Amino acid sequence: MRRYINLIANPKLPSAQRSETEFQMAAADLPRSPDPHLGLARLYVYVFRNAGLALGQFSEAERRGFHLGPRELEQEADAYLYRAEFELHQATRVASASLNQEDRWLRQTWDDLERARNLYEPISGFPA
Repeated sequence: MRRYINLIANPKLPSAQRSETEFQMAAADLPRSPDPHLGLARLYVYVFRNAGLALGQFSEAERRGFHLGPRELEQEADAYLYRAEFELHQATRVASASLNQEDRWLRQTWDDLERARNLYEPISGFPA
Protein backbone atom coordinates (compact mmCIF):
# COMPACT_ATOMS: atom_id res chain seq x y z
CA MET A 1 0.00 0.00 0.00
CA ARG A 2 2.72 2.50 0.91
CA ARG A 3 4.32 1.90 -2.49
CA TYR A 4 1.19 3.23 -4.18
CA ILE A 5 0.98 6.11 -1.71
CA ASN A 6 4.55 7.10 -2.59
CA LEU A 7 3.73 6.81 -6.28
CA ILE A 8 0.68 9.05 -5.86
CA ALA A 9 2.65 11.55 -3.77
CA ASN A 10 5.67 11.48 -6.10
CA PRO A 11 4.37 10.75 -9.60
CA LYS A 12 7.38 12.15 -11.46
CA LEU A 13 11.02 11.28 -11.78
CA PRO A 14 13.36 11.28 -9.96
CA SER A 15 11.19 10.89 -6.82
CA ALA A 16 9.13 8.09 -8.36
CA GLN A 17 12.25 5.90 -8.57
CA ARG A 18 11.74 5.17 -4.88
CA SER A 19 8.45 3.48 -5.81
CA GLU A 20 10.22 1.35 -8.40
CA THR A 21 12.70 0.16 -5.79
CA GLU A 22 9.94 -0.58 -3.29
CA PHE A 23 7.86 -2.50 -5.84
CA GLN A 24 10.94 -4.51 -6.86
CA MET A 25 11.65 -5.33 -3.22
CA ALA A 26 8.02 -6.39 -2.75
CA ALA A 27 8.28 -8.63 -5.83
CA ALA A 28 11.32 -10.32 -4.28
CA ASP A 29 9.61 -10.65 -0.88
CA LEU A 30 6.32 -11.92 -2.37
CA PRO A 31 7.44 -14.09 -5.30
CA ARG A 32 3.97 -15.56 -5.97
CA SER A 33 2.07 -12.27 -5.76
CA PRO A 34 1.07 -10.42 -8.92
CA ASP A 35 0.53 -7.15 -7.03
CA PRO A 36 4.08 -5.74 -7.12
CA HIS A 37 4.24 -6.48 -10.84
CA LEU A 38 1.03 -4.57 -11.45
CA GLY A 39 2.51 -1.63 -9.53
CA LEU A 40 5.68 -1.79 -11.60
CA ALA A 41 3.65 -1.97 -14.81
CA ARG A 42 1.73 1.17 -13.85
CA LEU A 43 4.98 2.92 -12.98
CA TYR A 44 6.59 1.89 -16.27
CA VAL A 45 3.58 3.07 -18.29
CA TYR A 46 2.92 6.46 -16.72
CA VAL A 47 6.22 7.54 -15.18
CA PHE A 48 8.96 5.94 -17.25
CA ARG A 49 6.84 5.68 -20.44
CA ASN A 50 8.55 2.37 -21.20
CA ALA A 51 6.13 0.02 -22.95
CA GLY A 52 8.55 -2.89 -23.04
CA LEU A 53 9.12 -2.91 -19.29
CA ALA A 54 5.41 -2.40 -18.61
CA LEU A 55 4.35 -5.26 -20.87
CA GLY A 56 6.90 -7.50 -19.20
CA GLN A 57 5.41 -6.73 -15.80
CA PHE A 58 1.87 -7.42 -17.02
CA SER A 59 3.13 -10.80 -18.23
CA GLU A 60 4.71 -11.47 -14.84
CA ALA A 61 1.43 -10.67 -13.10
CA GLU A 62 -0.39 -13.07 -15.43
CA ARG A 63 2.18 -15.79 -14.74
CA ARG A 64 1.26 -15.40 -11.09
CA GLY A 65 -2.40 -16.04 -11.79
CA PHE A 66 -3.72 -12.52 -12.35
CA HIS A 67 -6.26 -12.01 -15.14
CA LEU A 68 -5.92 -8.60 -16.76
CA GLY A 69 -9.09 -6.55 -16.43
CA PRO A 70 -10.25 -3.33 -18.08
CA ARG A 71 -7.91 -1.16 -15.97
CA GLU A 72 -4.84 -3.16 -16.95
CA LEU A 73 -5.91 -3.37 -20.60
CA GLU A 74 -6.28 0.41 -20.64
CA GLN A 75 -2.83 0.79 -19.10
CA GLU A 76 -1.40 -1.58 -21.69
CA ALA A 77 -3.11 0.40 -24.46
CA ASP A 78 -1.74 3.63 -22.99
CA ALA A 79 1.75 2.11 -23.08
CA TYR A 80 1.39 1.39 -26.80
CA LEU A 81 -0.03 4.87 -27.40
CA TYR A 82 2.89 6.55 -25.60
CA ARG A 83 5.35 4.43 -27.55
CA ALA A 84 3.60 5.37 -30.81
CA GLU A 85 3.94 9.05 -29.90
CA PHE A 86 7.68 8.55 -29.35
CA GLU A 87 8.00 6.67 -32.65
CA LEU A 88 6.16 9.40 -34.53
CA HIS A 89 8.52 11.98 -33.04
CA GLN A 90 11.47 9.83 -34.17
CA ALA A 91 10.04 9.59 -37.69
CA THR A 92 9.75 13.37 -37.83
CA ARG A 93 13.29 13.77 -36.52
CA VAL A 94 14.89 11.50 -39.14
CA ALA A 95 12.60 12.48 -42.06
CA SER A 96 15.12 14.71 -43.81
CA ALA A 97 18.07 12.38 -43.22
CA SER A 98 16.79 8.96 -44.22
CA LEU A 99 13.62 7.88 -45.96
CA ASN A 100 14.18 4.25 -44.91
CA GLN A 101 14.45 5.18 -41.24
CA GLU A 102 11.40 7.41 -41.47
CA ASP A 103 9.41 4.56 -43.04
CA ARG A 104 10.55 2.15 -40.31
CA TRP A 105 9.50 4.55 -37.53
CA LEU A 106 6.16 5.21 -39.24
CA ARG A 107 5.46 1.47 -39.59
CA GLN A 108 6.23 0.98 -35.89
CA THR A 109 3.97 3.93 -35.05
CA TRP A 110 1.13 2.42 -37.06
CA ASP A 111 1.59 -1.02 -35.47
CA ASP A 112 1.54 0.39 -31.94
CA LEU A 113 -1.50 2.56 -32.66
CA GLU A 114 -3.31 -0.54 -33.94
CA ARG A 115 -2.34 -2.48 -30.79
CA ALA A 116 -3.62 0.36 -28.63
CA ARG A 117 -6.90 0.59 -30.56
CA ASN A 118 -7.46 -3.15 -30.30
CA LEU A 119 -6.99 -2.97 -26.53
CA TYR A 120 -9.14 0.14 -26.05
CA GLU A 121 -12.10 -0.96 -28.18
CA PRO A 122 -13.51 -3.75 -25.97
CA ILE A 123 -13.37 -1.56 -22.86
CA SER A 124 -16.75 -0.15 -21.89
CA GLY A 125 -16.88 3.59 -22.43
CA PHE A 126 -14.48 3.70 -25.35
CA PRO A 127 -16.01 4.42 -28.73
CA ALA A 128 -16.03 1.61 -31.28
